[in-house]
Amino acid sequence: MFKVLVLQKFHGLSDDATEEQIFDRTSFKNFLGLRIGDDIPDAKTLWDFKQRIEESGREGSKPGTAYGATDDYGYYAAVDKVHIHDLHATILHLLGLDHLRLTYRYAGRDFRLTDIAGEVVKGVIA
Repeated sequence: MFKVLVLQKFHGLSDDATEEQIFDRTSFKNFLGLRIGDDIPDAKTLWDFKQRIEESGREGSKPGTAYGATDDYGYYAAVDKVHIHDLHATILHLLGLDHLRLTYRYAGRDFRLTDIAGEVVKGVIA
């Protein structure tokens, strides 16, 4: 469902238009991992999902905040470096999900998007 919100935000679509585009566009279905005949979330489901995210009681990110610093040329991170697993953990936290419990099984082993080292970056949370 999160991928639907990404598509909606990226293309600037309303809930109704998002439902219509998912139904109509093969590229949207492929991005969402849907096959022909799979159920498509309707506009009411999208609205409910967004409401649950807003009402989850999670704090938001600080708007307009830059975290960390780069070298003089802006090429390398110099201060407060953040690993991609930390970024994923922070995004999941802001969505109201516990990144430690979000696992999937592959080849007989449990994996997490945030691996074993992902931590929520407290400096970007309001």
